[in-house]
Amino acid sequence: SNQSAAESDGVDERPRLNSDIQVPVPDKVKKAEVNARINLQFCVDITGRPYNIVVIEEDPPGSGLAQAGIEALSRAVFSPATKGGEAVPFCGMEQPVEIKFRN
Repeated sequence: SNQSAAESDGVDERPRLNSDIQVPVPDKVKKAEVNARINLQFCVDITGRPYNIVVIEEDPPGSGLAQAGIEALSRAVFSPATKGGEAVPFCGMEQPVEIKFRN
């Protein structure tokens, strides 16, 4: 259940994404038409803004997708985590991004 996962994080509710994250496809990835993926780890502050965005996986490395993902995620808006009805900062969020040209 979702609730027990949130409780183990010390919050009543984890942050929730309010809008889709639109990551532009880097030219290098477009030209090569390769499947690319990144995984970002980050925190969400009490206003719902992501911060401390860190790339924990980028494949293929150096494709430019990590930077594009960081920029897109930094513009995203979340509902902040809550504890006891108060908004609280929350870390340890992960956001995978995949770009697929063929399966």
